[in-house]
Amino acid sequence: MISFHCLRLCNQAAFLYDAQIEAAIANGHPFVLRRADRREYPVPHRDYISLPPAGAYVIIYDDVGKYHVLPFRTMTALEAHVRDEPH
Repeated sequence: MISFHCLRLCNQAAFLYDAQIEAAIANGHPFVLRRADRREYPVPHRDYISLPPAGAYVIIYDDVGKYHVLPFRTMTALEAHVRDEPH
């Protein structure tokens, strides 16, 4: 069974930070980044995303050779697709 855990920032900031995205990458599960305009960018695994060391943006790659540069301030949600462990 797959459950969907969504991180939405409802406190002081309405956008994601690099540390939150780094944590999702380190987790190893696929996730989706959602922008304020409701566009979604899937990240099936760590090869599909780059975080520059001093950048205020993330780069998402797709399967057809395109890439998208997304400023952190435009991202409003991170949805992780986590497989539930059997009990």
